Amino acid sequence: VLTGLSRPILAMMKAIVALILVLFGYTWFLGIRTNHPVFISDRNKHPLTIMSLKQTELVKKLDALMRVEELWRNQSLTIGELAVRLATTEPKLRRLINTHLGFSNFSGFLNTFRLDAAKAALRAPEKQDLTIASIAFESGFNSIPTFNRTFKAKEGQSPKAYRASAIKRSV
Repeated sequence: VLTGLSRPILAMMKAIVALILVLFGYTWFLGIRTNHPVFISDRNKHPLTIMSLKQTELVKKLDALMRVEELWRNQSLTIGELAVRLATTEPKLRRLINTHLGFSNFSGFLNTFRLDAAKAALRAPEKQDLTIASIAFESGFNSIPTFNRTFKAKEGQSPKAYRASAIKRSV
């Protein structure tokens, strides 16, 4: 099948395959977990790009701040405050979030963590007595309309419907 292709085309195909293998090796070597919520985004709109060693270290610090310290629970968290905590500049952090992590903005990045927490709380049997509003605030949202709009845009249903379907599945 490939015998009719010219040598330059075959060489280009080999180079592309080699580049893909190098990229996978690079992410594996640096320990980047692309299945972590920080890396889950709309990759069709914002493809992930190769990061420098400094950027990779910044991502690891960012991941620790978000997962361990749960900074996303702070309703008034700004990208400037987060940049200070990471000892970087706001433009560098914004570029990292947008270009390398694939989010269209800082809010989208924060909402990934907030929505994961809200969904877990809505599914949790021990939190069924909490109102959806209290779950929204506990998850870092500072407004019910914003929470409902964001939740529905991401999940395709309201938080109330999500909770009802989670209860049905657990029974």
